Amino acid sequence: MRTKTDEEERTDVQKSEIAAGLEKRFDLRDRQIEEGDGDSHDAFKKAAQVELDNDGYLRSKPFQDLGMQSDVVAYLDHLKASQKTLKDEDSTNWWVKRRERAKMLKKFVNKYNLQVGAKYADDFNMLVTMGEHVKDDAAETADKLLSKARFEKADCDGWYCYEAKVANTTKYTYYDIVRRYTAHTVMEPDANHDEKWVDNQEDQDTCESWYPGEYIFLEAYYESPQDPEHITAKLNGFNIGDPGK
Repeated sequence: MRTKTDEEERTDVQKSEIAAGLEKRFDLRDRQIEEGDGDSHDAFKKAAQVELDNDGYLRSKPFQDLGMQSDVVAYLDHLKASQKTLKDEDSTNWWVKRRERAKMLKKFVNKYNLQVGAKYADDFNMLVTMGEHVKDDAAETADKLLSKARFEKADCDGWYCYEAKVANTTKYTYYDIVRRYTAHTVMEPDANHDEKWVDNQEDQDTCESWYPGEYIFLEAYYESPQDPEHITAKLNGFNIGDPGK
């Protein structure tokens, strides 16, 4: 069996440091979510800082592979840039930076064979693919959960409101969610319909995230009274994966 050269050993150490930073970030995010602080800008900044604290010294270390050195420095710069996007309430640029980061990490996987420990493999795969490899299953699974929602009338000023809550019993984290509600009301024949017909009134809203084990609250608003037993909910849009990982 061939013995690795000093340069190869150094490259392995540098890759392991990048992996260790990611694993620390994943652990922190799990704790933040468990403590109910999954969506704050401060939590996102701290998650990025964990990687910077772990990997930052690599800026001044010699690399045998100069291409890898350039990519690592670019990745560290990107982590700093992502933190700066959180100075205001608008998170749009954070999501842009997150997609860019996923592409950079995918390059590390393809070009340098970056790997994390088995415990973190699902999180890492979800990150580098932005959840696209599971999105169809995640959509189907969410719709099955939401189909079990049982709406009840709620008090609202000037509107007819109906509420329900559903637990996320899946393994998926959903974020940037658009929810669509449809009230299916059977109507009597009228001037435009010879027989009974179904009037489908729709409403939609958004929410930031839905973590595994967390309840999501559904709230549908209509201008006229509806039968809560005939209101259905679906996810009309979403992304997959923890937004802070």
